[in-house]
Amino acid sequence: MSDNRREHLYDLQGVHLDAYDAIVRPDRVFAVRTYTLRRWTPILGATGFWLLTALQQSCYRNPKGSNWCAVGRETLARESALSEASVHRYLHADEYVSSGLIHWVQVEERRKYRSRMGRVTQAPNLYQVVMDAPLAPVDQRGLAQFLWENGAVAGTPAKEIEPALNRLISFKLADLLDLLDEYATRFQPPVAWSEDAFYPTVADVVSALDVRVSDDDEERSRFLDLCSQLQQAFVGQVYLGTQYFRQQWAPVLGHKLALVVVQLRSRCFWSDDTLRDEVSVGTKVLAEASGCNPGWLRAVSKTTQTQDFFTTTPGSGRRLPTFKVTLREPLTEVDEAKYQTLLNANKVIPDTGQLGLPDLDADDLDASGEHLKTLGASGERLGTDLDASGEHLKTLGASGERLGT
Repeated sequence: MSDNRREHLYDLQGVHLDAYDAIVRPDRVFAVRTYTLRRWTPILGATGFWLLTALQQSCYRNPKGSNWCAVGRETLARESALSEASVHRYLHADEYVSSGLIHWVQVEERRKYRSRMGRVTQAPNLYQVVMDAPLAPVDQRGLAQFLWENGAVAGTPAKEIEPALNRLISFKLADLLDLLDEYATRFQPPVAWSEDAFYPTVADVVSALDVRVSDDDEERSRFLDLCSQLQQAFVGQVYLGTQYFRQQWAPVLGHKLALVVVQLRSRCFWSDDTLRDEVSVGTKVLAEASGCNPGWLRAVSKTTQTQDFFTTTPGSGRRLPTFKVTLREPLTEVDEAKYQTLLNANKVIPDTGQLGLPDLDADDLDASGEHLKTLGASGERLGTDLDASGEHLKTLGASGERLGT
């Protein structure tokens, strides 16, 4: 490599100064729309939710920034803590429709006739995965009814319903959903409304009401921008969970309990001067949002493992139960051993002499699946929960159905 070429290249290596941070990697996150957690999880169920999350996460892997990727069923099963048979059912059998995944994942079969071969060949199916969130059916109905009651009858100029859209844009998410719940209860299908159709965006709902959008480019763009702003009022808020929780704890806890933890954490927040790690929510509401029943949730909340993630103070009368939520990820049993080793590790990187802790990435594994001695301390080995490919051992719940699912 020429000196000129070398001057334009920078070899980068991330290092960690803290043992806990080196294992959990809090900067490695998965994003879930808060709207999905509030509206779609009761429809998707816990299993459908974690499969959808795995599909979305797979789409982020394309290094060119595209959402396109190819992933094997075995990998997808491992990433979603499911058996391969369950993945097939949720994408190709009855669960595809009953779980609502049909509105998130569109399957395109790609069969082509090869004249030279004289037969039809089957290329891998293309799965188009929604990366934000479509409007849930209740909000499609509630929004349509709200707009209709505010003048959006067939043929109404779009400009005349802009005040109604602006009003909805000003609402906080919780208030917006409560309002549309109310309007959905008195929904009367407009003439152009199809009961079999699905209207995933605000603009689709407006179109179904047969509102007349101006042919003027400026007016049209302004109106469609308002529709987009309202769409973002629904789906723009994002919860960030750690990949450590998704990959290490969700398989152990099971789909339902893992989703309960996500639901509770998504209701917490912290800022420079505020930490809210207590959530008051009805057990029935939390159970419904997590794909489980209230009795099961009350029972599992008493287990030691669950109490590593949250503890519950029962409600009484009109007072709701209070959940004290652990926002710092507990370490798995295997990672607790790594943690103790790293606490005593030499905090100087051997190759550079700079301050930092050993890297626990799979790239640092030797053929036996153990981390190289140069990364250990006092000759101890790290990462013995990994197989030769760097994947977590099945004893951690990386295959088959999970506890609590």
